[in-house]
Amino acid sequence: MKFIDTLLGLSRPKKRIVMMCADVVLVMMALTVAHSLRVNRLYLPFGDEIWLWLIAPFLALPVFVLFGLYRTVIRYIGFSSLWRVFQAISLYALLWGLVTFMSGLHLTPRSVVIINWLVCLLFIAGARMVARWVLTYRAPGFLGAERDIRKNVVIYGAGAAGMQLAIATSFSNDMRPVSFVDDDTLLVTQHVNGLRVYHPEQLQRLITEYA
Repeated sequence: MKFIDTLLGLSRPKKRIVMMCADVVLVMMALTVAHSLRVNRLYLPFGDEIWLWLIAPFLALPVFVLFGLYRTVIRYIGFSSLWRVFQAISLYALLWGLVTFMSGLHLTPRSVVIINWLVCLLFIAGARMVARWVLTYRAPGFLGAERDIRKNVVIYGAGAAGMQLAIATSFSNDMRPVSFVDDDTLLVTQHVNGLRVYHPEQLQRLITEYA
């Protein structure tokens, strides 16, 4: 897809700007969804309440910058990065709640602060995971992806080293992990990092099935 290729071709500073703009939209959407869930109907701000929406990005972006959300390479985002997203959104939601209740307008129910935190976490973290998937795991032909020419590989050993190897090769342009083989009967038929574990006796079938 040309749009994705264009984004990938942007310089790092421009990519950060795109991410910031997306986060501004997502933060304001989260507020709208949070209020709508609270009153059980589509809710749009009006009157003095509008400034609570407008101030949200000005609270969120500095916090996100502080926690390094725009220094993370989306393609390699992992648990530690998601933990920073959780911390950043928690602090932003707390600040927004404090500003809301200190304003004296009393326009926002207290429960909206919690709902906004949950929805914003879903939107911001979810958007990054979707972006990572699109950039890394998109199937041939999906969103204009070129034909996948990576070689299928089976990893022997589903322990810590094997899992690290699976993560590393999943970002490779040459190899694509498709499964594990391990002689530990407790691991066989289980899934490690999204890949199924097979017994070594099944290796020939895997070679045939995955070429």
